[in-house]
Amino acid sequence: MVSLFFIKPVKKNILTLSFLPSSLEMFNGNPNSSTLKIKGIEIAINYFFAAIINLIDFFLLFISWIPILRKVLDYIYRNPDILEKQIPFLFGGSKGHRNFITHSVFNPIFLIYIFISSKLCVMFSLTPLNIILRPLLFIIGLCFVCHLLCDTMPKHWKGFANIKVYFFTHLLTFSPLTSKLWLYIGSFLSLSLLVKMIILI
Repeated sequence: MVSLFFIKPVKKNILTLSFLPSSLEMFNGNPNSSTLKIKGIEIAINYFFAAIINLIDFFLLFISWIPILRKVLDYIYRNPDILEKQIPFLFGGSKGHRNFITHSVFNPIFLIYIFISSKLCVMFSLTPLNIILRPLLFIIGLCFVCHLLCDTMPKHWKGFANIKVYFFTHLLTFSPLTSKLWLYIGSFLSLSLLVKMIILI
């Protein structure tokens, strides 16, 4: 029942931040988005991650009202695509959209965020601020995980939807299934780094 509530299809859902796409728009059961031979399994996986994305949106809502934090949330969420546009000669711009580096745990901005956040967690570990700081840094980092999970549910697995190996030049394009697995692995590893970051002593 909880998951049904969070993926309720409404145009203006107060539980979904404006910069995060509606999970139901991504998960629409479109047969053209199929990457698995057993469609039912893919629908169940997409449904599960759609519910998680909206659940994260719900928690982000409580800190998104703070102007500075909203900008940080927005940048952490959008940075895989922003990096491709800001450094096109390295990541390919529109030619390398969904670059294999920017859309993975190797994303430079995400790694910098993990590094800085880890240092902050250690610095404030013995202060009362620690109780608020660690969950806050964890939730902000989940924006990046959300981006990767959102990208696993395009309407069509072709063109821009697929992961590209672009590093100064276009080397190859992943298949739909490989692209989806790459994003799943990146999501899992990114989440693992976030968990490790907040349990540092």
